Amino acid sequence: MKKTLAVLVALAVSVAAFAQVKNQNVLFKHVSLGVGIGDDLHAEVATTLTPWLQMRVMYSTLMPYVSLVSPLADKLMPGATLSPLHVPVNVNYKSAEINIDRVDIDGSINWHDINLLFDLYPARNSVFHFTVGAMFGLAPKMMVAEGKPTPALNQADWTTTRFMGVTTNKQGNIDMEARFGMSAVKPYVGIGFGRPVTKNNAVGVNFDLGVAYIGGIHIYSKDYYQNPDAPVDVEINSAWVNSEPKVKDQVGAYTQYIDFVNSLPVLPVMRITLNVRLF
Repeated sequence: MKKTLAVLVALAVSVAAFAQVKNQNVLFKHVSLGVGIGDDLHAEVATTLTPWLQMRVMYSTLMPYVSLVSPLADKLMPGATLSPLHVPVNVNYKSAEINIDRVDIDGSINWHDINLLFDLYPARNSVFHFTVGAMFGLAPKMMVAEGKPTPALNQADWTTTRFMGVTTNKQGNIDMEARFGMSAVKPYVGIGFGRPVTKNNAVGVNFDLGVAYIGGIHIYSKDYYQNPDAPVDVEINSAWVNSEPKVKDQVGAYTQYIDFVNSLPVLPVMRITLNVRLF
């Protein structure tokens, strides 16, 4: 993260220095505010650096309309919704100590970023641009949830009895969370049309299409067995699936999907922004 920040700061300083010398009447001369929708809900401040380069600082968060795609989640896994997050999982796990028929996973999806973006225009009057930058994550965990076993475990088995490689927490529920492999800094590259700071109009529209490098989405549960006050992360991956026969029997059919999510390198980003030039 420190190296990425250093590179971005060096780029910004170099660009600013160049603009100061070559385009004294352009650097930070114009500023706009923008709000938009797309894969996220976002607000930004943009300014000019040179006639060919603009800079944006943006706050973005997951769109509330994620609830609208819940029917798709329900189709893939009956009973599942994304907003609020609810995923019912049939387990049918039996051992000498415990018997679990089902786990209901409930939680929330957290996605908050500060974006530092540079738009490069091939020509002075071009509206087409290339964009490079980074998305700095404000939430280290993109998903936080708890799984409630049915039937509920006896209190004597909380934190003390392992099943499928994990235990429940001190409340008898299963901790779950998801993190991006690049949770702190996600590099971004893309293309677009429009100028966040318009040349001649007070209002403009900007379209962005790009990808953010995320380094996979990694899902974890917790094992409280050794120390209830310092649980150990258990990553839900193919190694976990193959860790014991009972786990493989339950979720072996989903191994390819688990591997896909774990190794997913990038996420597509699409945004439409309405900008108003302040000066």
